[in-house]
Amino acid sequence: MRAVVWVAAALVASAVAAEPADGWQVFGPDALGIGRDQVAVQMPLQCGSEDAEPDLLVCQPAPGAMSTFAGVPVQKIELTFRGDRLEKVTGRLHESQFEALERFITARAGAGRDCSYLFRGGMGAAEFVNRILLWRAPDYALVIQQFQGKIDRSVFSYGTPAAMAEVVKEKTAYPPRSRRDL
Repeated sequence: MRAVVWVAAALVASAVAAEPADGWQVFGPDALGIGRDQVAVQMPLQCGSEDAEPDLLVCQPAPGAMSTFAGVPVQKIELTFRGDRLEKVTGRLHESQFEALERFITARAGAGRDCSYLFRGGMGAAEFVNRILLWRAPDYALVIQQFQGKIDRSVFSYGTPAAMAEVVKEKTAYPPRSRRDL
């Protein structure tokens, strides 16, 4: 009987250890700069080198290794390592999850800078807001965008200030609430 209890306990422990992780807990903004091996210990990764820049390595969580990011289901996530250090994280999620992600980040980082703009379509007949929020801290910049490329796709990215410089420049290039064509 004692052996059965031990086997059952071992199975429960291995099931708990194999449970998919939340990405924010493993490689949230506070984890920028950590080594790839430190991430891989907590979450298996699949990686491929970036041909344009040989010192960049782009990885994704292995299938089934990640359940959510910030408590929100995500469709895709990529981790960019420069050398062996985490430099940037980008992700895509369904637009219906945007507000949940915004609430999560706002609860931790405060209100973000509003860089939203108005999409204009159909000869100006229809307009809607593309919400874009930006957070800057000494060690990172973080951007979430409600609509990206398709009406049902939201995105987020964060990274070191150097890694995010072009993204921040792009998102702050237009005055807030300016109008852009679809």
